[in-house]
Amino acid sequence: MEQMKDVWGLSPEVADNLSSHFKVSTLSNLKKIDVNNASIKDLAQFPYFKYALAKNIVTYRSMNGDFKTKEDLSKIKDFPMDKIDIIALYLAF
Repeated sequence: MEQMKDVWGLSPEVADNLSSHFKVSTLSNLKKIDVNNASIKDLAQFPYFKYALAKNIVTYRSMNGDFKTKEDLSKIKDFPMDKIDIIALYLAF
């Protein structure tokens, strides 16, 4: 439900109201992005990553090795740490 706040055109009040009526009890069986093997193009298609951030992730990975946890992503320049918990749901390490 936290992601409802990221829907363009949806006011914070409406998002909060939706939260009082709906609950996500299980996550769907989604295909996770392998952050240690994905290309810049693959990462840039993810809604929370722009091309520049995808490039920074791949560059950092190639120079420092694989990411082991979501906390490792904090070392990436301009990484949206305020969204790390949501982003981590879609990534495989």
